[in-house]
This record gives sequence, structure tokens and C-alpha cells, in this order.
Amino acid sequence: MSITVGKYTFSAWLRRGIGRSINETDTLGASDGTVKERSTVPVDVAVNAQPVHKEFALLGPGDVLGVNKDAVVRTEPHDWVTDFEPNYLAFIEFYDEDLVWRFTPARAAGDRLRPWLALAVLEEDSADHQGEFTRNDKRLPLPSITVQTTAVLPPYSQTWAWAHVHTNDSFPQETDFEKFLESLETPDDPNADRIICRLTSPRHLEPNTPYGAFVVPAFETGRLAGLGQDPKDVSAQKPAWTDAAGSLELPVLYSWRFRTGENEDFESMVKRLEPRPADSRVGIRDMDGELPGWGLTVGTDIGQILPADEKQTVIGLEGALKAPTTKARPLAIDVTRPFFGQLAEVLNFPEERRNNPATDDLPVVEPPIYGEYHAQQHTIDPTRDGWVDDLNRDPRNRVPAGFGVSVVRENQESYVARAWAQVQKVFEANRLIRLAAYAMRASEAVYVNLAATFAPEKAIAFFSPLLRKIRGSPATLQHLLTTSTLPPAAVSGAMRRLVRPRGAVARRVAVGDGAFTHGLLVKGLAAGTLTAAPPKEPAGDLATDTASVAQLPPSTTASSSDWWIRHRWLLLAIVLLAFAALALVTGAWLSLLIVAAVLVAAFIALDAWARAHP
Repeated sequence: MSITVGKYTFSAWLRRGIGRSINETDTLGASDGTVKERSTVPVDVAVNAQPVHKEFALLGPGDVLGVNKDAVVRTEPHDWVTDFEPNYLAFIEFYDEDLVWRFTPARAAGDRLRPWLALAVLEEDSADHQGEFTRNDKRLPLPSITVQTTAVLPPYSQTWAWAHVHTNDSFPQETDFEKFLESLETPDDPNADRIICRLTSPRHLEPNTPYGAFVVPAFETGRLAGLGQDPKDVSAQKPAWTDAAGSLELPVLYSWRFRTGENEDFESMVKRLEPRPADSRVGIRDMDGELPGWGLTVGTDIGQILPADEKQTVIGLEGALKAPTTKARPLAIDVTRPFFGQLAEVLNFPEERRNNPATDDLPVVEPPIYGEYHAQQHTIDPTRDGWVDDLNRDPRNRVPAGFGVSVVRENQESYVARAWAQVQKVFEANRLIRLAAYAMRASEAVYVNLAATFAPEKAIAFFSPLLRKIRGSPATLQHLLTTSTLPPAAVSGAMRRLVRPRGAVARRVAVGDGAFTHGLLVKGLAAGTLTAAPPKEPAGDLATDTASVAQLPPSTTASSSDWWIRHRWLLLAIVLLAFAALALVTGAWLSLLIVAAVLVAAFIALDAWARAHP
């Protein structure tokens, strides 16, 4: 019997996707960094052959307002446990292996990367002392806790040390671990259940103390967003707390409660064990074989137990568990004693009768040879080695074998039903194997009779609808096509419909080039000998809308100001007559004369400007 030892792999952090391209490195609490609110990643693209660089902001702690409870695999201790070992550490496990680093607004500094979450374990109120926090479940958008002092929180610059990835397997080479991580990208891959991430609290627990465990944001942007405040203009890497003493309010993303016990751990219970010497009679009992039956005339005298002048037929029947001082009775068997010869005659008689049938056909009833059908051995020889002979010659072994036969006999219906259930699984496995073999043969026939007859350019055009479902490496053929020199549009559905052999476009092209096919088009584009035609440029002497508009004379539509300038003399005469009439009526000749002089001066200036700008 072999013992399988558990093998595990631990990683300091794990990140997937675009988060691995973040610009700024994690300062590990030494500073707040230079980026505000959200981390950024560089993106460089070419637009019309012109390079374009952009810095895109990613979601960060300030954009998360909760953790789905289904993402939590386990908490240690469980919620409302009242006897947790005080010398253990509390922790929480998440199913998504990269969850605790997914929104960290920085890239790793070597092998260190702070998680965007932290686990705070705080003492609750009890009869002995006041708790370390107060809870506000009415706070929006998240409930919150207010700690009396930040000294009870995990060290903000060491949060990277209290989160890790746990994999239930070992990997001899780094490439093996990389292949394992690549397999996680496949939906419903069974490897996804072998890896989790764990967030641990460094809090040393006290015995017989109630605690509350809280998953809180580790960065200030997440803390402010969870409290309903705007994290704008806050440094992305600023921690949610520092070493500065004082109270602090933190939003709660997930929480549970527990209480520690005292001397409840495995070590304490082992120390309470008191070894006691076991009696030598433990695990063995007397079995009297003076009258074995079945025609045996001697008892179970199988070895030296007592002085030679006393009975030897009382032997020791041993159990599965015995005291260290228990001794077998007898210590060794003597196969030359008469008991073994008579036992062999009785057990071997049915096989002798089958080989030498008698005149009468009466049935033969004899003790069984245990295991004879499994070993295909229907006789025993006490002097011979082998498990069948060892089992059947010693009465101390035949008794437990008989017990086993009784158990099988009593539960034979259940055992047979289970056996057929196992056979049914074999039938189902064979059915799947036959279907897989049929699919492979069918695929082989399609390839040999169809795909193998195509040139590469014709094959990729013909099978283009399947490229997204076939792997050419860890990536699909569609991805390889996208990164190649061949434009994906060349084998798209629209292009295949456009250049189908009996289509209108193909017939027109065949007039000029009878050898044209879709395959040649794909081959030329992939080799670079064909390119898409550039936009047509009109001839220089061709009349176009733009050229016609440029040759039009300027607009001659007169504005209202032009009309007043052209009729400035008439306007002056009307104004002077109006002033004269007003002077006759009011008698204010002096005032009106001054105003008229100002108007005349303005008219002279306007007339000079109009003459200079005809």
C-alpha cells in the first residue's frame, strides 16, 4: 500500500490580461506614485501609416463596490465558529486565482505586488474589554467599520506578503506551470478547480476572544468610493491607511464573525494524551480446536504452545489491532504435525472426486478453500509457499476468511448491483470511444478526399468559416491569420460571395483574366505580390465640383451697411432737416447746433473712409 503525499505550488502573485502592461511599478507603500485615480497602459497603433500613441486608463479599486459571495470558496474559520485555534491565522479563499490583484493600480516590483484587498481581523465588544471597531450597516453604498486606531490594521507596506496563489499540484519545470496557466483560458477546463488565491490576516489571535473579519480596500481610491466619496485626483497607489495613529472609516466588501477557544488546536490535544501500557491479552482470544469436525480426528495442534505433556489445541485467534506486547500462540507452526495432513485431505477431496468420479453421484460437501477461484488453485499443500496455502492451512487465518465470506454472502445483491453499475460505465466509455473513432475516421476521410486535394490557398479560403474553432498552436487559426500578412477580409464570407465562380464579378474578371480564382487572389495577397488598389485620383483637367466652386466670383450680395454708405448724402440731409425742425419747435438752437456739428464731423470721416474703400 502506497501513501500519496500532497504536492502544492505557491505563487506570490498572479495577473492576467492587459493588467500586465500597466506603466507604473508598485512602490510597495514607499510613495503614492505619480498616476492619479487609475492606472494606465500604453497603446500604440498605426492609422493610415501614421503612429498613434495613447494612454488608456484601467478600472481600479475606486470602480469596485462589492465582491460577489459566490467568488468566495472558503473562509477559515467558518462563520460563527466559537472554538477557533488562537495560534492559527484567519484567511479567505477566492475561486478566481487573480482576483486579489486584478484591480491593483500598478505592475509588480520583481516578485512583489500589493493586492487591492486586505483582510482585517478586529476584536469585537465583550464583557472583558471594549471592541476595536464600530460597525455602520446603514452606510451607502457599502456598510462600513470605524477602527479606533490604525495600529490594529495590517501593515500597509507589507500587504503584498499576505496574499498568494495556491495550486494543488507540483511542477518540475517553469514551462510546466506556464502550460498549466494557459489551460485555464479554456472554458470549463478541470484545471480551474485546482488553483485559488488566498488572502491572509497577519493578526495574532488571543484565546477566548470574539473577532470580526472584514475584507476592505487596500488603496485610498477604493476606500473613498466605498464610502460614496469621489476619488478623483487621489493618487492611484495611495494606501487606504498609514502608520499614523487615529480612527479611520473603511468600507466592507465581505465579512464574517468567529470566536477563538483555548487549547483547542491539534498540538494542545496531543499534549493531553496520556499513554497507558496495554495488556498483552488485548487483540487476541483463545480458540479451542479440540474437535474441528469434518472427519478430522486430531485437534488444532499446529505448533508448540505449552509443555509437551499438555493439550496444544487451544490456540490464539488474533484481531486486526493488538497490543505491542501481544504474542501469537503459537509463534510458529509445524507443518509436520498430523492436523495439517488431515486438513489437506478434507479440503482436497472435492477436486479428487472431480478428477476420479465414483459410481454414485451423491454431492460432496466439504469446507471451502478460500480464494481458490481467484487463484485458480483447487488444492492445497501445507508444505508449499503461496498465499492460498498460507491462508487455508492455518485455522487462525481461516476464521477471518470465513467472516469475510459471510459478509459477502449477506450483501451479495448489493455487490452485484454495484458491479453491474461499474460495467455500465465501461459500456458508456466504450460507446464514447466508438463515437470518437468514428469522428476521427470521418474527419480523416474528409481530409483525404477533399482537403488534401486543395492547394494551401484554396484550402484556407474553403475552410475559413472553421478557422475560429481549430487550434494551430495555443492560439486558433483565425488568430494566426489575423497576425499574418494575409488580410482576414480576403477569406471573409463577403469576399467569398463576391468572387464565387458563377457570380457576376467572377464572370467579368474572367473575361480579362481567365486564370483568375479566389485561391490565386489569396496566394497573391499572402505573398505580397498583390495589394488593394488605392483610391482613384481624378485627372487634373477634369471638371469637378471642388474646382468649379473655386472658380466662382465672390458674392455680390450687398449688406445693409453697404446701402447706408452709398446713400450717405441723403442720410445727412434728412438728419439736418430733422434737427432744424426740432430747433423751431423747442427753441434749443445752441444744443442742437453742437450735435449737428458732431454729426457733420462724423459724416466727413465716413466719406473719407468710403472713398478709400470703394
